[in-house]
Amino acid sequence: MGELILAVATGNPHKLKEIQAVLSPLGVSVVTAAKAGAPDDFAPDENGSNFEENSRLKAVALMKIISGDMPPCVDGVIADDSGLCVDALGGAPGVYSARFAEGPAALPNEVGRKYDGCKSSRLTQRSDTCSVDERNNAKLLGLLEGVPYEARTARFVCAITLMTSCCRDSGTDVMEAVCLGECEGHIAYGPRGGYGFGYDPIFIPDGCGERTFGEMLSDEKNAVSHRARALAKLYDVLSASDLVDVK
Repeated sequence: MGELILAVATGNPHKLKEIQAVLSPLGVSVVTAAKAGAPDDFAPDENGSNFEENSRLKAVALMKIISGDMPPCVDGVIADDSGLCVDALGGAPGVYSARFAEGPAALPNEVGRKYDGCKSSRLTQRSDTCSVDERNNAKLLGLLEGVPYEARTARFVCAITLMTSCCRDSGTDVMEAVCLGECEGHIAYGPRGGYGFGYDPIFIPDGCGERTFGEMLSDEKNAVSHRARALAKLYDVLSASDLVDVK
């Protein structure tokens, strides 16, 4: 089979580049959802209870958009959902990671009470001069104020859903897989580094010294990140299929 082209349900260029880097040795190319025919404002509801459910919801939504008139160049879709789970916060922000600064949604009761007590501080105030990432990081650090390093354990989690619909002479091959990757670590006392995005400046992955993801070049981060580990599983799934030609 020739090149496998997959539409990715994201507008995040960092994710697109990382997915392409991992899957390109298999002859897989990725394109944006917009290039596959999705509207520019494609943003399906993420109301699942975990990362796997949200990942699949996004994949199904994109597949529905493009499957009625599948562009000749697209063979399927990839969708991911990822976030940060902090043990001292009862697993928060979890599936609310991207919008954590908006409010105390899904926080355990005791953490929600702490948030209510400190939400007027400079650490949690919304500011037009701060990015969403900065506000999310500030809120999380504010909630962890006074928590010792050994209790600041956390993990990044990524779930990736693959759905394909490849037309061949023998018919249509349909495949679905969900791959989960995790990266254990600790939350730093403050942001460090100018690389990456999201919570990268405050997450110290285990086994990599004292550097945060924000202090690592993309190649270093991609070797150990949650998304890299989920993609490695997806790589294995694709390698074992007949959708790609493994050299």
